[in-house]
Amino acid sequence: MNKIYRVIWNASLGAWVAVSEMAKGKTKSKTKTIGSVITVAGAIVFAPNVFAETGTGGGTGAGTAISSCTGSTQANAAANGIAIGCSAQAAEAGSNFYDRENPYNTNLPSAPTAYNIALGNNSYASNGSVSIGSNSIANTGLAVALGSRAQSTNVAAIAIGPAALSSGNTSLALGRQSAATGDFAQAIGNVAAATGKGTLAIGHSATATGYRSIAIGSPDIDNASSTGDQAGVVYQTTGQTLSEGQDSIAFGGGAQATKDNALAIGAFSKATGTKSVAIGTGAEATLDNSVAIGDGAKSTLEGGVSIGMNAQVNAANSAAIGKGSIATTASGTGYLTNQALSNVAGVISVGSNTEKRRIQNLADGSADSDAVTVAQLKQQKVLTDKQGTDTATALGGGSTYSSTTGAVSVPTYNISGNTYNNVGDALKASKTEVEEGKNITVTSDVGADGQTIYTVATADDVNFNTVTVGDASGSPITLDGTTGTITGLSNTTLGTADFAT
Repeated sequence: MNKIYRVIWNASLGAWVAVSEMAKGKTKSKTKTIGSVITVAGAIVFAPNVFAETGTGGGTGAGTAISSCTGSTQANAAANGIAIGCSAQAAEAGSNFYDRENPYNTNLPSAPTAYNIALGNNSYASNGSVSIGSNSIANTGLAVALGSRAQSTNVAAIAIGPAALSSGNTSLALGRQSAATGDFAQAIGNVAAATGKGTLAIGHSATATGYRSIAIGSPDIDNASSTGDQAGVVYQTTGQTLSEGQDSIAFGGGAQATKDNALAIGAFSKATGTKSVAIGTGAEATLDNSVAIGDGAKSTLEGGVSIGMNAQVNAANSAAIGKGSIATTASGTGYLTNQALSNVAGVISVGSNTEKRRIQNLADGSADSDAVTVAQLKQQKVLTDKQGTDTATALGGGSTYSSTTGAVSVPTYNISGNTYNNVGDALKASKTEVEEGKNITVTSDVGADGQTIYTVATADDVNFNTVTVGDASGSPITLDGTTGTITGLSNTTLGTADFAT
């Protein structure tokens, strides 16, 4: 470089010009030095074509290079590039834009070209990239690195912040030591990390690793370990907002969605099962297809649904609805039906052993497995009352029916001077039996009305010891089978000799 020249701003021409190093221009107080440097840097970035020459003031190359260094540490700028700072490099030729066909942004010329800009000691820009900050690197087409040690190492990647890293295609890292390493990933926040393709991580230590996953929120910074004078400034591995599964979403401080299609919304909510959902502070859905909604709600088995503050599901494919409701596995057999409860798919709980709830506005049930309403039970009571009244009337014996208790009172039967209080004993006591006697026959038949008809007659062949005809007040005739005589005749007594032949 020709050291007898230096570059200054010509206010009249509105351009940078080369002048003798011994020349002096209009000056201001020393307090304006920093502001002047910033103005110079800004002018170079936004108006690169107004330089009077290339390789000016400690720089080399065909582009615009400016630094306070000499020799190998001078700034170097390729054609149309800009390099400012010791060892700053704006290398190689510019990069052509590639239209991404956004219908809402068509502000591109037919053949646009980007050139390299490197601003800061040891900054490096190539392939139409922009690198601003000491030791910053933007080394791939259209990449942007802004901040000390910021790095953009893939096409159109953007890294903004101290030590920010954007290594995925068209990725964005915004924040101190943030990392967007997956293609089209975005990491925004102090030490945020988006490592999966198409992921989004927003917040201190927020981490999105699953394909297209989203993590938004920060950990418990106040109670985190300290580094230096402030607690929680480093990457937090405990209580961080984390989305690990494909298409998973974690939204809230410390929220975690660790399986595919999981959704966790709320501070420290956890969705750790595939397609699980946890919504609410501290809500947990731990197995596949489980759902927990509400502050502290927990669904710990597959297919469980808990809705309400501190609601819990401890049975698979079951539901607990309402604050403090608990659903647990049923055992034994069904009341009255004796159906094995082990065959039941799940249970629904709207309360717990200590908190009961009513279910309102139900339609009347019709199928065997439907719930019944109070209206149906009232109708059943009408039928039951009628049956109770009819039963008491049929029993007689002063029996009555109470619609309040549903009880039929004990009847009282008086039979042959004895009291009986049940139908069986009364029927037994009132039963009449007909038996055949000597020389008598008894037959029975069923009448037209279902009654029993008994017929009593003398036998065809009779045998008597004595037969008396008449009564004591008259003139009875007696046939004595023992002596063989007939007495009581008006004129004689006949004996066996009288009948001898």
